[in-house]
Amino acid sequence: MAQRLFGGSKELMDYDMVPTTVFSPLEYGCIGFSQEKAYSTFGKENVTIYHAYFRPFEWVLNENQPKDACYIKMVCKKDEDERVIGLHYLGPHAGDIIQVR
Repeated sequence: MAQRLFGGSKELMDYDMVPTTVFSPLEYGCIGFSQEKAYSTFGKENVTIYHAYFRPFEWVLNENQPKDACYIKMVCKKDEDERVIGLHYLGPHAGDIIQVR
């Protein structure tokens, strides 16, 4: 951003790997490609989608919480050993989980 603001660069920002979180009672976080963008970029035959519904560990002792209230979706690229190119998470602490390391 500094190069663009002060260095005269015209290069646009690439937002593909910028983590995003929506802070609500059950948080949503995502990073990388959506399923639709991955299909259009790499072709449907080169993308694998994994889904899981789960109950977070912190809810185990609270019987009032539903067992499958949380959701995660991984978008993986087949021809690169199932490399994760997108992650979408709906559950507690999404802002802490969806980070680039």
